[in-house]
Amino acid sequence: MIRKNLFAFSEKVEQQQNTKDTRLIPMLMAFIETQIQIQKIELKEQLLLLLTKAFLWFLIVCVALIGFFMAAIGLAFALNKLLDSDFLGFLIISVIFLLATAVIIQQKHIIFEKILRQAESELISQENENNSQEEESEKTTS
Repeated sequence: MIRKNLFAFSEKVEQQQNTKDTRLIPMLMAFIETQIQIQKIELKEQLLLLLTKAFLWFLIVCVALIGFFMAAIGLAFALNKLLDSDFLGFLIISVIFLLATAVIIQQKHIIFEKILRQAESELISQENENNSQEEESEKTTS
């Protein structure tokens, strides 16, 4: 009788383990799917933030360029008046712009590297900030 009870008990334990195992796999799959969805949402948020920043910088650069060109045209008119010429002021300003363009073209690799390093450091600092926020939220939930 003890053997029968022990055998019945071991069968119940096996059945419970089997049902736990069969419930564990769907729960694990649901967890993985949830994590994938969370990663997708976070990626979309980061992409939206990046696009927003890019648009904002584009807008700032456009307004600054318009202001810069208006100032250059005003300076050209002032030089024309100062030199008593109809075109010499525009010629001087054009030469200055061409020289600036030549310097930028010559230094484009250095400029590119500086911009790339700046973007990388900003990205790393943003990741560190996100990680610290996640750690703080995990501490508060614990």
